[in-house]
Amino acid sequence: MRSQNEIGDDFEKEVALYYQVHADYVDINRRIKGRSGVIHELDIYAVKKGLFGITETAVECKYKNNGDKVTQEEVANFVVKLLDTCVRRGDFVTNSDFTNYARLLGNFHRLRLVEGRSWNMLCQRYGLPQKH
Repeated sequence: MRSQNEIGDDFEKEVALYYQVHADYVDINRRIKGRSGVIHELDIYAVKKGLFGITETAVECKYKNNGDKVTQEEVANFVVKLLDTCVRRGDFVTNSDFTNYARLLGNFHRLRLVEGRSWNMLCQRYGLPQKH
């Protein structure tokens, strides 16, 4: 039987495929030193070049079992990473859903929150493989 970490790593790879379709550069488990001096690991770091410059996106992936939802604390930890690393765009992707407080906090900080149903629709739309 596969561990939760192995399943989570596979989910990150699946999400990275989506960003590889839409970005010029994608890195998984990117380590970035924040302004505080702390080294943060971003599940996915994507860069897209456009007419008005470069857009950096940090992506947090959370695979959940048994109907568990992404919590306010998990979203808050991601917000801290974004603020400390100065990455201005953040996407939070889960196979599950977000608690109400997690959703409120994410929306306040202008994160793109992608829950399981929306993730499945994106995969179908772009023909991406899904194992979960």
